[in-house]
Amino acid sequence: AFGLAPDAYGETQAPFSASATALSRGEVAAAFFFAGAPAQALTGLAQTAPIRLLPIDGPAAEALVAATTYYRVAAIDAGAYVGVDAPVPTIGVGALLMTRADTPDDLVDALMTALWRPENRRILDGGHPAGRAIRLENALRGVSTAMHPAAAAYYQRAGVADGALD
Repeated sequence: AFGLAPDAYGETQAPFSASATALSRGEVAAAFFFAGAPAQALTGLAQTAPIRLLPIDGPAAEALVAATTYYRVAAIDAGAYVGVDAPVPTIGVGALLMTRADTPDDLVDALMTALWRPENRRILDGGHPAGRAIRLENALRGVSTAMHPAAAAYYQRAGVADGALD
């Protein structure tokens, strides 16, 4: 935990739902979740017990974002959980669509075309709230993995590569 001496806290690893249960029972004082808000385990917890989301901002967030290509400054929206009445600064990561390197180019191109087809926008917007942030114009932000050549070609044709693929 940023700014805390290692002997100031104990650490355990548990699935989201087990962490939420431990919080509700008072078995742990805090839990760290890394999921798109609203996360189901936290939604359920917030409906049965008061929760407080702690911001991740300032030097802690700046150091994490600067040290990686995949973390970015983000916020949990007001209303994402019961009792969360204002945006909460945090860090986040983007969503990635992954494939095998030997996936045929025509299949990858078809997947890219389907994903970014304007008439399919309602699927991303109508699913998990984080889907609304999945946009062609920021699709390559934070991508630090090798990209399938057909995906790279698609983004070049779409005009969003801007040297990100070099």
